[in-house]
Amino acid sequence: MLERILIEKGHDAKVITISTNKEILRIDLKNYDIIIKDTRNSSFKEDGYFGNKPVIAFDDLYKYPLFLGYRFILNAIPSLIKIGNCIKFEYLFLPNQQAFTDIDENTRQPATTIANKEKIEDNYKNGNAKKIILVSFGLLDPYNLSDKTAKLLSDLVENRDTNFNEIMNYEIVFFLPEGKYEKVRQYRDDVKRKRSIYINYENFKVYKAGTSDFFDFVRSASIIITHFGLFFFETLTQEKNIILISPTPYHYKLSEKFFKEIHIGSIDSIKPTDIYKKIEFFNKSKIESIRNLPKPDNWQATSLLLNIISYIEDNKLKIQNIATCPICEKEKSKIISFNDNFDLVYCKKCRTVRKVDLLPGKSNTNIDESYYYDQYRSFYGKTYIEDRQNIRKLNERRLSNISHNLQKINKTTINALDFGGALGFFLDDLKDYAGIYGKKVNGFIIEINRYALEYCEKKGYMGFCSIDDLLERTELEQSFDLISFWFCLEHIENLPKIIQKTKSLLNTGGILAISFPSTNGPMFRLKKNRKNYINSRPLDHYFDFNPFSLRKFLEKAGFGFIKFDIPSIHLDRFIEGSNSTIKLLYKLNLLNENNYRQFCKKHTSGDICEIYMYKR
Repeated sequence: MLERILIEKGHDAKVITISTNKEILRIDLKNYDIIIKDTRNSSFKEDGYFGNKPVIAFDDLYKYPLFLGYRFILNAIPSLIKIGNCIKFEYLFLPNQQAFTDIDENTRQPATTIANKEKIEDNYKNGNAKKIILVSFGLLDPYNLSDKTAKLLSDLVENRDTNFNEIMNYEIVFFLPEGKYEKVRQYRDDVKRKRSIYINYENFKVYKAGTSDFFDFVRSASIIITHFGLFFFETLTQEKNIILISPTPYHYKLSEKFFKEIHIGSIDSIKPTDIYKKIEFFNKSKIESIRNLPKPDNWQATSLLLNIISYIEDNKLKIQNIATCPICEKEKSKIISFNDNFDLVYCKKCRTVRKVDLLPGKSNTNIDESYYYDQYRSFYGKTYIEDRQNIRKLNERRLSNISHNLQKINKTTINALDFGGALGFFLDDLKDYAGIYGKKVNGFIIEINRYALEYCEKKGYMGFCSIDDLLERTELEQSFDLISFWFCLEHIENLPKIIQKTKSLLNTGGILAISFPSTNGPMFRLKKNRKNYINSRPLDHYFDFNPFSLRKFLEKAGFGFIKFDIPSIHLDRFIEGSNSTIKLLYKLNLLNENNYRQFCKKHTSGDICEIYMYKR
């Protein structure tokens, strides 16, 4: 089905069936641009074999340690643990939809028509035909459930006249993997046959799995016996009576968690009476919860898959370079967190954390006025304007860090550009500070928030919605004495591009001031805090920087270093993530705010950091 859809969409697609994951390593991938795979447990060697080719994987429990390229991991069936990074539905699947349903040409939605409908009606219209119990455990049946289930059902049939007469109302049909099907047929044809396990199929019809007859029987079956897998979810769309059998403890836990009402247990502990009780129950009633179970949306799932492929094709250049860290230009990143539609990766070379979007989402391009009031209050207990005094103190500290550089500006007017400048408070404080030295400030602001932009323009600042907007509307290259990014740089995905454009706007000797979330603080560096760091990290941050690596990156881009600053410390986070020795030192007051502050200053250790550079 998947191959057909892709070919219809103009792709050159090929389906390769494998029996073990090792066979993947023997496939020549040079002619393939995108890999779509359905293997439950990948390996380090296998992932390395794919390299930077984008991979779309279904139900892969492998925890990818290295970030080699795009890995779109989809949940096709429920799992005991949350897996995947393209989580759109409770679960999804890609069944052979053409076999079960046809497409309405007008609505392009599933229509409730049945292939071979007349054939089925001819077989069952007199009402005298036996009801069908269909048994199938997939094309491979790796756990040999067919033989074991055949033995259980054979015992029921052999005792039908005494205790299990209800079984007489059913015809039992097995769909077997090709190899097993051939062995059963050979056994039946052998006139000198000896007793073997295949005698258990004696009273049942057997067919080869994967044939066209299979779908006819599925539609007409009264009861289906299977295990927790894709075929089970396909039958959910038909609202059939289903008996689930588990081959492993893992399957047992899954079935008990999600479908307890129709699960009868592990294959090694089930008795014939367990199956019979469920058959008898289905003959009298129907488990209503089957009707109420959430149905996998195969149309949404197909659409998601095609959207991923289109996204890959539209971003070929980006896809090829995605494994390269933009800060150090090395391919030494590891995945530290799978998330819905993005991966969080950590560069082991430069210790930068970055968010890699898997699919395009809605960007936060126009936060409304409420951010500065209700939303800000929810975080800090007061509105942005009510917090003006604290913001002024922070700005005074920042300005003191570059006081010497500002005084060296040999002009009466300082041209200053503030990226993400909010309501313009930094430019206001810069004006006051510069006034002490008899200088004026010509203020510019770049802000995506329309409310903030208009607020600043009313103050007399010239506002722009992006750096490209500024470059297109003005001729200000090499005009600025100060450009600031106060908690703004981490929101920018294409960082090298922005830094180069920023450099073009600065005068020689012009100051670049940046505050940013740091990976050199207790939240990220201490492993006990790492989970909290991941859970609390803002979704709109593309980067968390290591101070020393960011310095090297900026120096390489043509800037000189002035200084670092740690504006705030969090001793509580350090204590919480530390070992017992550190906690004991704290209890004995040998570790306190003062000496921890000195430590943070010496080692540039803090969850928040500031860096000051100048254009060489």
